[in-house]
Amino acid sequence: MRCRPLILRTGLAAAGFLLAAPAWANDPRSAIPWLSESVSETGAAPEQSGNSAFGVEEVTTTVLSNAAYASAGILSPQDTGFNADIWGPTDAATALTLVSEHGGRGVPETIRLFKRILLAATPTPGSTEDGRDIFVARLDRLLELGALEETEALIGMTGAEDPAIFRRWFDVGLLSNHADAPCRELRRKPTLSPTLPARIFCLARGGDWGAAEITLTMGQEVDAFDPAQHALLARFLDPELFEEEPAPEAPDPLTPLDFLMREAVGLPRPAARLPLAFLHFDLDEHAPLRIRAEAAERLVLATTVSPEVLFEAYRSAKPAASGGIWDRVAATQDLDAALADSDQADLPDAILAADEVFTERGLRSAFAYAYGPQLSEIDRQSLPQDAQFAVLDLLLLAGETDLTDIPADYPNKILVDLANGQTPQHLTKDPVSTAVKNAFAPTGDPSIRDVRLQRMLREKRQGEALFAALDLLQGGTDVAPDSLRSALLLLRKAGQEETARKIAIQTVLGSGRPD
Repeated sequence: MRCRPLILRTGLAAAGFLLAAPAWANDPRSAIPWLSESVSETGAAPEQSGNSAFGVEEVTTTVLSNAAYASAGILSPQDTGFNADIWGPTDAATALTLVSEHGGRGVPETIRLFKRILLAATPTPGSTEDGRDIFVARLDRLLELGALEETEALIGMTGAEDPAIFRRWFDVGLLSNHADAPCRELRRKPTLSPTLPARIFCLARGGDWGAAEITLTMGQEVDAFDPAQHALLARFLDPELFEEEPAPEAPDPLTPLDFLMREAVGLPRPAARLPLAFLHFDLDEHAPLRIRAEAAERLVLATTVSPEVLFEAYRSAKPAASGGIWDRVAATQDLDAALADSDQADLPDAILAADEVFTERGLRSAFAYAYGPQLSEIDRQSLPQDAQFAVLDLLLLAGETDLTDIPADYPNKILVDLANGQTPQHLTKDPVSTAVKNAFAPTGDPSIRDVRLQRMLREKRQGEALFAALDLLQGGTDVAPDSLRSALLLLRKAGQEETARKIAIQTVLGSGRPD
């Protein structure tokens, strides 16, 4: 009996977890190059009826017109604090460029602001076709961040009748183990024109191995595949035939469909870092600790998964070595032990050690979020000064809004004012802290840049203004003080007071950096 790929039985790429962790060195790709060519405008094979993989329950979707793409979103103005129409008189080409090429970097709250723009329900400028193009760009930017759940939810607002949108839905289904619905839709909607690899995958996923193999043979007879693609499909359908064959090189770019089939039969990954959207497979509890934690770290830095996912990974096994990720695993487990110890004698050192290694990786905000509730219960007065100050920093990052008994020499008192919703009053010599204070307690005349940026708001071009703020903040904790001041002031004028306060705290306290 043939050994079918595990992916179709369990939905988990377990074979891939047995491989050594890749030496990722290069920057991840953007969303566009790796999108599956899962549907095409022309040249697809004719629809075949009666395949058991497709002959399942009907999928009911509410299909909207092109005009609906222009206003689709999952966050209302009440959710975002944005205007009902954030673009106003902005032209379609400008909006498309901003959505496609700007934003997505900075401290965690800056990235969250960018995602809220992508998910906002607001009219987009231009024609209905422009609205559709901007909608597709929004999906691609979410995919770049690995935000599969949000991408799927946004597509759910419009349906996937458009081939370009279906391609993205198919990719999300592959990467999130939700491929059954797109596969059913391929059978129900011949106009989506699935390519033969997508058909073969869906047939096999549905259990119709015979039809999948026949389709592969027929495709080869009419030269429908290049040799490498045919070899991968053949190996996927019957991996036992290739047990003695050398592993083929990964294609470049590696599409989600290629990735899924290679993972299913245990082929090695490419040396380059995988795009963020591919990493959700590695979060499985059965993945080796290093692979699981590395994936979780990158996704947390992109604000795509909760820090709780990361710290669950750190706690899942003992560190196998030292340095890098193993230091963060050890610091987590040491801090857990110190918090559980009745006398907590090791607690100050454990806090400081953990704070150091997580700050170095840009994960200080995630660390604060994960441990905020426990740190808030500590008697800070009993700690040495350096540990006491570290706990105060972490509580600020965790969103604590009622901090009292602050030591007179604590250096970040203006951040305590911000967290408590007050105007910062304390003096500071640090340039970044001074920039924050000047944004929340401005004095003197506004700069030429401030006048120009705030004019966007008066002209109801809120979307442009928000992206201008994102551009100023893209350096994260390395942002220039004057850029930080202008961006925070602009966000406050745009009705994003709470967001501005969080960005200010995260920037001063060094909680994040671009991955």
